[in-house]
Amino acid sequence: MINSQLKSVARSFYLTLRILPKSIRQQLSITYLLARTSDTIADELDISAAAKIKLLDSYLLAVKQETPHEHLTPLLLAEYKKLNVLDKKYILDLLAKIITAQKFDTNLVKIKDKEQLDWYIYHVAGCVGEYITNICYKYIPGFSKIKDKQQMINAGINYGKGLQLINILRDIPEDKLRNREYLPDPDLEYWKKFTLDYLEHGKFYINNINNFRVKYAFSLPYSLGIKTLNLVNKSKISRGQVYLILLKNILFL
Repeated sequence: MINSQLKSVARSFYLTLRILPKSIRQQLSITYLLARTSDTIADELDISAAAKIKLLDSYLLAVKQETPHEHLTPLLLAEYKKLNVLDKKYILDLLAKIITAQKFDTNLVKIKDKEQLDWYIYHVAGCVGEYITNICYKYIPGFSKIKDKQQMINAGINYGKGLQLINILRDIPEDKLRNREYLPDPDLEYWKKFTLDYLEHGKFYINNINNFRVKYAFSLPYSLGIKTLNLVNKSKISRGQVYLILLKNILFL
């Protein structure tokens, strides 16, 4: 089952997904697993960069053509085939952007400037906020208090960028071991503030969601993100802390 696959590979996302309305749960589950699969390919350490790029391209093509692939499980492919044309279009657009960033990542040593960083965090995570907003407007009546859909899309993009910046800050020690630098300069406090500025868009996004279940689900990454940002260079969030954040979000939304 799709749910069992999710639970085994993505603890935080699975917790969030269970809260969401059924009208968007399946699309987001399939989308996550497709993106997670490309991430697994990109993280293959025992093949060359050229081989990774070729494998990523063949994987994207298989999804587009709805054909088998060595990294695409039959269950996931079968569930993807059941989606309607527009949902597939949204997913393919997202997956193509993510894979573009993953291919860029294969040969990366250092992000050269803020413009390149912005391009990267959009293709890794900002586009996810864009995708989710489109899905929510399509399937959830009265999704937002904001009548201008593009305003919410822009906020969703920046929310995603902020969450990716948290991942970058958290993973600095590990990335150094891999000889990779994602921040153009080493001023950690500057990048923390820079990240918080992006997360303000996330707060705006959450505050303008009408549906309680969606508001709660989308506030969880924000709360976890703030907690993680405060723990940069300290320790990882424990399972107990995750559940405490879940409870606090229910109480204060």
